[in-house]
Amino acid sequence: MTNNANTIVRIEDRQEMAGEGLINTYHYLLNSTEPAPDLNALAEGFDTTVIQVMKDSQASSLRHTELYLKTVNRGSLEHTEAINTDGALTAVNPMPSFVACSVKLFRSDTSTRNGYKRIAGMWDEGISNNVFTAAALADFATDFLVPMLATITTTDGDWRPIIFGNVIDEVSGLSRVNFISSGIVNAIATTQRSRKQEVV
Repeated sequence: MTNNANTIVRIEDRQEMAGEGLINTYHYLLNSTEPAPDLNALAEGFDTTVIQVMKDSQASSLRHTELYLKTVNRGSLEHTEAINTDGALTAVNPMPSFVACSVKLFRSDTSTRNGYKRIAGMWDEGISNNVFTAAALADFATDFLVPMLATITTTDGDWRPIIFGNVIDEVSGLSRVNFISSGIVNAIATTQRSRKQEVV
């Protein structure tokens, strides 16, 4: 589908690990025509709903440093929120920052590709022969996938996670967006790499 008057916000989860900067990008759609959403409230909701859960399955050598929020289709509002949250796993041997867990987010229609998130903060004890252990996969499903599928509610209303297409629809001239129907955690370890240009 193409976006309409509903407000869409991009959230960058900015991180540091082993002296390197990492970014995961998320998009949320507000089921409202609110012209000036409270980005501070959304940042706090994202921190509580996503970051404070995700950290439970990440090595303590990874730190979520700040959240950067920006409206992408209604004006140009911006907000930066310092969070400085470390991964909660202290008794593990962290792997290099480029080693990641891949989460696939399934589209609800064919207007965009499926979405992917690659989460860093992996550790040796959770991987065997490049495959995550059953215990690690169970934790990733709870701590990574479930928060990514969650709606965040603020005083502005409900913010739904979406797949945002950078490709412009030829008919409407609008960016394509897709609600997320479900998701899955990939059992094989992957790497942080440049995402496809069409979706984020």
